[in-house]
Amino acid sequence: MRSTFIDIIKNRGFRGLYAGLSPTLVEIIPYAGLQFGTYDTFKRWAMEWNRYRSGGNVADRSLSSFQLFICGLAAGTCAKAICHPLDVVKKRFQIEGLQRHPRYGARVEHHAYKNMYDALLRILKKEGWAGLYKGIVPSIVKAAPAGAVTFVAYEYTSDWLESILT
Repeated sequence: MRSTFIDIIKNRGFRGLYAGLSPTLVEIIPYAGLQFGTYDTFKRWAMEWNRYRSGGNVADRSLSSFQLFICGLAAGTCAKAICHPLDVVKKRFQIEGLQRHPRYGARVEHHAYKNMYDALLRILKKEGWAGLYKGIVPSIVKAAPAGAVTFVAYEYTSDWLESILT
C-alpha cells in the first residue's frame, strides 16, 4: 500500500490521490437516493404482503429482521445496477496511467478522458453498453449485502432511538 501511495505521488502528483473524486461525488447522490427510495418501496410491499397473508387483519406494520434484510438486499442491488456506469467511470479515472500487469488488462493512458461525460461517451463508443457494466457482478455481490446490513442496522437504531426519546 505504501508503494502504491508513493507511486501515485511520483507519477501523478498529490492531485493523483483524488483521481475519481468527481464521479464518486456525482454517483453518491443518486445511489443513496435510489437505495433509500427503493428500500422504502420494498418495505411497503413487504407490509402489504404480510397484510395479504394474514387475511387483512394485521394492524401491526412491523417487519421481521429477515424481511428487512431482504428489502435492504433488493435496494442495494437496484441502486448498484442503475449507478454502476458511474462506478466504472470512477474506477477508470483512478487507474488512469498506473502500471498494470498484462494479465489484468492493458494500461490506461495518462489523461485518457477529459471529464466524466467524455469518459461515458468514449466507453460507450469503444466498448458499448457492456463496457459501462464491466464488473457488475462483483459490485452487486458487495452492494447487496452491504445494503441489507445497513438497513437492518438503520431500522434497529431508529427503533432504539425512538424508544429512548419517547
